[in-house]
Amino acid sequence: MTALRNRAAWIVAAVLALLVAAALAGVVRSGPLDPPGPPASSPGGIDGRIPIPSLPYIIDTPGSYVLTRNLTGSSGESGILIGTNNVEIDLNGFTLFGAGGSVDGVATRFNAPFTNITVRNGAIAFWGDDGIDLAVSSNIRIDGVTAAGNAGSGIETGTGTVSDCIVNGPTTGVVGVRAFGAATISNCVVQGYGTGFALNAGGILRDCVTEGARFSGIYGGARSTITGCLVRDVGAVFDGPHNGITVEGTSLVKDNVIENVADS
Repeated sequence: MTALRNRAAWIVAAVLALLVAAALAGVVRSGPLDPPGPPASSPGGIDGRIPIPSLPYIIDTPGSYVLTRNLTGSSGESGILIGTNNVEIDLNGFTLFGAGGSVDGVATRFNAPFTNITVRNGAIAFWGDDGIDLAVSSNIRIDGVTAAGNAGSGIETGTGTVSDCIVNGPTTGVVGVRAFGAATISNCVVQGYGTGFALNAGGILRDCVTEGARFSGIYGGARSTITGCLVRDVGAVFDGPHNGITVEGTSLVKDNVIENVADS
């Protein structure tokens, strides 16, 4: 549990760094877990991968895509729209910034379901709706992403995995990390939002931290497994009801710690 408490401190440093860099320079180069700096770019991309030059950007061909610099979206638009299966997006330590009135940072076109999608290694910040919205898709991998200040939810996924992510957002937002399919969420930290983590269709949540949720720290649908998590400071300044962990149906809830849930 000491490790979980230490992990909760990651979010402060990561999000403050993102805010300071955005305010002072309009750019941010570090990802959520302090990876190496991005390699030099070239007109042909990096290691044969396809560079994403500007936003909005539509991916309609399977392949591996990479950012070579920070990018800013436009009002009324999403940042990257995926319209095919088998796509990998390496944020490469850079940030997708939303603009006023923007929609989602990364999403599927027309909210259509696709499979085998990876988003990793960078930041998605200040979008008008969700940072990542892959809720209707399957076999998703989201790894090493910082989602900061996104107004809807931080990360929404279908089936797949979400790991080593840091999510910070407004208490007026919906959910920090939410899975609409049976997903595995591990080693993630959420600060803020109405609910920290949600397993809508069951699944696994392990070794995660949520703090400062407005209503509920963790929600698990039937057949959820929630282990080794820390929930704290739920509903400190908002009317209830407030819950640390809520589950439905037959679920396993074990070895979690809940601190400071406000009275309903």
